[in-house]
Amino acid sequence: PEKIGNFDPAAMGGFGMDHMKAFAPTAVVGFDKDHVAEFDFEAMEGFEKDHIANFDPESVVGFERGHVVGMGLEAMTGFEHDQVKNLNVEAKVGFGDKVPVFEDFSVEIRRELVDESEMLLGGVGAFDDLAKLAVADPATIDAAELKELGWDKAAELIAKIESIEMGKEAAPITAPDDAAAKALAAFAATQ
Repeated sequence: PEKIGNFDPAAMGGFGMDHMKAFAPTAVVGFDKDHVAEFDFEAMEGFEKDHIANFDPESVVGFERGHVVGMGLEAMTGFEHDQVKNLNVEAKVGFGDKVPVFEDFSVEIRRELVDESEMLLGGVGAFDDLAKLAVADPATIDAAELKELGWDKAAELIAKIESIEMGKEAAPITAPDDAAAKALAAFAATQ
């Protein structure tokens, strides 16, 4: 690894996919952010999961969006939480460009990759997990369990509901008279 660190960062652009593949997975710890920034985007396909897992968390700062998009999907699953935290915003966007389903990534990593304002369903957890909880016994869903599964906003909602004093009657939910007609029209338009 020390010898790798002695490479001129500008020379890294000369390495192709086969060169990257030939590196021992533990050798990549010798690369710093300047080396990483110079990697050829197309050469990234040569890295495997073990290579990615061995990058120093400080060195991944050098990854750009093109580097991430250039990796194979299996290699991308090698990223650890502390590495993903250090990626720049554009490199994180690269995950969304490349990964079709995030089931192979931990909830911690998903939280790092998705901006809270874009969590349309209130979390980054697997919808199947949420559905299983709801079908099993919705009365036993607990906020801590939801948060652990990546459904943070749902957990916050349950906490709010639990904090409301029991016995108070909730105000009825009312919808405008034409709401049903508008909803039906919207669905009819998509057919």
